[in-house]
Amino acid sequence: MRWFERSCGQESQRKQLLPRSRFQRVRLLLTVGIVGALSVSAFADDLNPFGLPQSSSSTHHGSVMLHGGGNGLARDKEGATDSEMGDAIREKFLQLARIGKKKARIVFIPSEKQGNEKQSDYEEQLKDDYWRWYRFRERTDEVESFDWFYPDQDDCTHEDCRHLDLLEKATGVWMTAADQESLPELYAAEYPQATSRFQKALRRVVANGGVVGGLGGAASSLPETVINGNEDSTSGWARARLRFGLALFDGAIVDQNFDRRAGRLERMTNLLRNGPRLNRFEEIPGVERRTIGLGLERYTVMILKQNTVEVIGNRRGHIFLKGNGDRTVLWKTLGNHETLTLRTGSDSQPMPGPTLVDSQNPFGMPVPAHANQWGQVVLHGGKTTDELRQYYPQLVASHPDLMAHPGRLPRLVHCPAADRADLLSAIPGNDPPEIRRARHDQHLRTSYAVWADMAPTFFERVDFAAPDDIEDQSSRNNPKFVAPLRKAHAVWFSGGNQRNLTKLFGNAAKPSEFQRAVIDVVRQGGVVGGSSAGLAVMPTIMVSSQSGDEWEPKSADLDFGFGVLKNAFAEQHFDARTGRIERLTAQLRSPVWPDGYANPPQPEQMIGIAVDEETALVIRNNRVRVIGERTAHIFLLARDRNTVTWHALKSGESAVIQENGRHEYVLDVENWRFD
Repeated sequence: MRWFERSCGQESQRKQLLPRSRFQRVRLLLTVGIVGALSVSAFADDLNPFGLPQSSSSTHHGSVMLHGGGNGLARDKEGATDSEMGDAIREKFLQLARIGKKKARIVFIPSEKQGNEKQSDYEEQLKDDYWRWYRFRERTDEVESFDWFYPDQDDCTHEDCRHLDLLEKATGVWMTAADQESLPELYAAEYPQATSRFQKALRRVVANGGVVGGLGGAASSLPETVINGNEDSTSGWARARLRFGLALFDGAIVDQNFDRRAGRLERMTNLLRNGPRLNRFEEIPGVERRTIGLGLERYTVMILKQNTVEVIGNRRGHIFLKGNGDRTVLWKTLGNHETLTLRTGSDSQPMPGPTLVDSQNPFGMPVPAHANQWGQVVLHGGKTTDELRQYYPQLVASHPDLMAHPGRLPRLVHCPAADRADLLSAIPGNDPPEIRRARHDQHLRTSYAVWADMAPTFFERVDFAAPDDIEDQSSRNNPKFVAPLRKAHAVWFSGGNQRNLTKLFGNAAKPSEFQRAVIDVVRQGGVVGGSSAGLAVMPTIMVSSQSGDEWEPKSADLDFGFGVLKNAFAEQHFDARTGRIERLTAQLRSPVWPDGYANPPQPEQMIGIAVDEETALVIRNNRVRVIGERTAHIFLLARDRNTVTWHALKSGESAVIQENGRHEYVLDVENWRFD
């Protein structure tokens, strides 16, 4: 951290602005792990992973309540959506504000500003808008005081604001805000150079055992680092724009409306994996290596207290932990009244116990015809394939037939049929069949010369699998058309539209001869791969497109694929197209198969695969390897379906997937070691 590059005097001043826990975390440099109902260790980090204000009492620990949004909690007198759950959340707030069962002193900070009306009229409007909260004033046996803190008072931005006196005495503070920018601008404008009296007062409420809570934008404004919308971009993932917040806590970052806005999952996970480090001296907000991500759905509250998280509400809360050198994001989903404990731990995975029946074949590859002579599947994310094309002959060199005949070159079949427009443009419809076929063959060898010219140097021959009549679906069962596949050691599918491939060559109810031949190449120990659309067709269940309007999280439209990988969902262009992580993880958690499958996969066995552009994931039984420029991703689902582990592997990295003794898959990054 650059903090320690400064003088001791500057460092000392900076420490006073922040909760002590951040400096303790920097010294320990441990990785956070999730456990349920575990005993708490003595490490300070175990007690305070969220960086909450240091407790002034050993018996009463403060809390933070984060509400994901929705009007049901704040107002709507008659029949508000989720109003009963809103009452439960308010009651929980009151319980936490009653430190040691004493009477609560509540301060409410509304988002509405006073206009030209009289002060009395303004207060009457607040009482009407927030009548469910104001009703606490009547419960004199539990509540000592209930006061408004007006956000539009000019003197409230100064240190002598009379309302700050109320905040100093509060045991419970609740805030509403239309956005996550307004409260920091009002009450923390000089942070990080200076910490305001407002910020210090909020911290003392929690430090003294009370509770601070916020709705929507107010909840998102409570951390030190705040997601303040998206960076301007016309393509690729949604990326967070950051600013400093109220700095009530500094170990987590918060995003609200997690179930209602497209791109929230993208920007949260991208920020955790690729976010800049925090630099207060340069006024650049960012995230630490150990920052925890908190995603809040509407009408749902997440309560942080020491190292526990509790969720109350009709929907869900999401917790994201990163580790393993930023390779891995662990994503846990909690429902109503579910509680989670966090503690420090190592990156090592549990050793395998009793194995699943297919623990050596987690992706559902074709079982090898010859014992342990597995074939390989290559999934390329799209765009440039130069590096992979040069590497392809090396991949196929382990084919049993080639190993048995040293010096023999492999045979390759290249299928460009996903690019229907390209094929149609080259085939005049009024030519005689012989001329048509000749022109078609010449076009393929010209347009895909980078593959065709690899014979005879790297391949014995290169054949093309694309009918000269692009509407001819009978080719999928035509013995003459399929014959080159029967002799191939390797197959490659280029990009385009994956539905063109399945329409021509696939069949969900009864696999076509084309499908059988492709699968058999892998079964015999060969290599089958594809880029973009060629990647998409490899699983049994294919993602064909996506649905959802501009503002909503995306969902996958499904179709049948070729079935080379039975137990996988696969996404291409992962780093360049929005909505990919949303639709992949949603389908992984709640799989729904299209009708018509003769032998559909089992939901509990499914694994998510996603590959960035100019990158390939090479799969061989339970091992994976990354080739190319960027990153490939593996998503593993726990048995309870509430925990997703996202592994991001960089170019050159290899990993093995195995069973952990609880009928769950885990991924271990492979490293060399002495035997």
